[in-house]
Amino acid sequence: MNRKILAQAICCALVTLSVPISSSFAASWTPQLLAPASGDFRKGSEPVRIQILGLPAKVAKTLTFEVDDIDVTSVVKQRGDVFTFTPTQAMAKGGHTIRVVENAADGSIIERGIWKIDIRKSRGLREASGALNATVTYTRRVRDDGLSGPDIPDKNQGTGSFQFSGAAANDNWRLKANVDIVYNSQADQTQRQHAWDIAQFLFTHSVGAVETNIGRHAIAAPDSLIVQSLNRRGVSVRYRKPETGFNFGGFAIRGSEVIGATGGFGAGDPNNRISGLSLTARPLRSNRNKLEISSTAVSGQGSEAGDAAGGDLTVVSGSAANFVADANFLKQKLRIRSEIAATRFDADGSGSALKEESDNAHALLLQYTPWLDKQVKGKPFGLQFGFENKRLGTFFRSMANLSAISDKDLNRAFLQLNWSGLDFQASLGREKDNVNDIANLGQSETTQTILNITFAPEQKYKKDGAPITKWWGQPNYSLAYFKSDQKVIKASPVLALGKLTSTSNLEGTAAFTYNTWDWSVSLSKGKEEDFTGLNPDTETDGINLNANFRIGEKLTLS
Repeated sequence: MNRKILAQAICCALVTLSVPISSSFAASWTPQLLAPASGDFRKGSEPVRIQILGLPAKVAKTLTFEVDDIDVTSVVKQRGDVFTFTPTQAMAKGGHTIRVVENAADGSIIERGIWKIDIRKSRGLREASGALNATVTYTRRVRDDGLSGPDIPDKNQGTGSFQFSGAAANDNWRLKANVDIVYNSQADQTQRQHAWDIAQFLFTHSVGAVETNIGRHAIAAPDSLIVQSLNRRGVSVRYRKPETGFNFGGFAIRGSEVIGATGGFGAGDPNNRISGLSLTARPLRSNRNKLEISSTAVSGQGSEAGDAAGGDLTVVSGSAANFVADANFLKQKLRIRSEIAATRFDADGSGSALKEESDNAHALLLQYTPWLDKQVKGKPFGLQFGFENKRLGTFFRSMANLSAISDKDLNRAFLQLNWSGLDFQASLGREKDNVNDIANLGQSETTQTILNITFAPEQKYKKDGAPITKWWGQPNYSLAYFKSDQKVIKASPVLALGKLTSTSNLEGTAAFTYNTWDWSVSLSKGKEEDFTGLNPDTETDGINLNANFRIGEKLTLS
């Protein structure tokens, strides 16, 4: 009898457990995302409609609607069994996520529906845009008194600039265009004697990991001893895989600056072109940020002046290559960057008058940050110091960095500290020239000291967000000191041993800002000495006082 009672109790318990705690878990309703009104693509400003058939009224109040993980329930409107979200501003082109969740009575969150939508400009294009910014100026001379001769300017004159930008993209490609056009009715005043001309242009096309640029742009090669801020008209192609740290690119650019519509795309003239390849990789899979290696090779010819008037039109040619390793150790606290480079350079392009010279260079940077994310009295504290060595041979020169200063052997130590509005920077360097120790050439040594201190106390605010300003305003203080001493350490027929030049400058500034005005005062003292007796010594003392008063929203008195 006891066994029969026990069996009945177990059956009752199993039946009880099979009954759901909340009927919402076994809901008979399922949300459905309705198709867009425009057909098979969705526009950014179009309402998003979700239909839920058989939804109990009490459950409707527990639903949450999300767009890209942002709760938009407060702006969702219900009409019958359709819930509508109308964007307050057009949704950005591309993919978005729509989600409906139920907040159950027991505190659990149940996902009832999730959809991926694609916002597009049209059926064939995900996005397309265009803009034109035009500025036109017209001038008419009303009288000709005192003007005579054949060179009298036109009575009516006009100038203008027109900037066009456009973009188009689909699922796996993107095209961007920027074209600047200029106009000057006085064609004889322009560089190319044309009233209408193209100032600059750039077309960028991306397909997956491949990007192509045509026009004036920054070349896809990292700054180094042989490449520095290389921005010219030309063609470049780059392949990038950020997740693997791999970046490979090639370029062909104009060897000299281009003005106007001449030169085409900038890569068509083999006698005025710089070509190159660049590779960057982060080979350590376990930690991509620990080591980065890169290498660049360039070759070509051109002139520094290009189409610019009055510049040096001498054609130069050469080639260069480098290798860079940039590594982090001690949990990102120690950075070591090393570079070696070699160049071949012909100062007249042909080698007939001046022979081609080969040279090399190297650079080493040690940078140590003893603390990461350190706090002192609740304020971020940063300290960094290091050492730099850079040696560029006497004849080291790259076509991709013609403005760089060569023939120097530099050793420099530096320190930087930041804390609670205080920024302190200091460096001490010593540099020698005549690196290749040419017999008939003297050698000088330059010692340079740089010190910069700025202090900007933290701005305090009232509870309503208004700034708290003392009677002297919100201050900002700075002090800058520079000193350079040059001496001859190896005599030559024109230079004797001893001091050569000395330059120093000290400047202090105090600035104070108020709600509607600000003022500042700066004092400076400079001194230049020439120990050769060829140039006079000079001393400069300066005082600068400045004030700005804002009157209303459109007028400032200085």
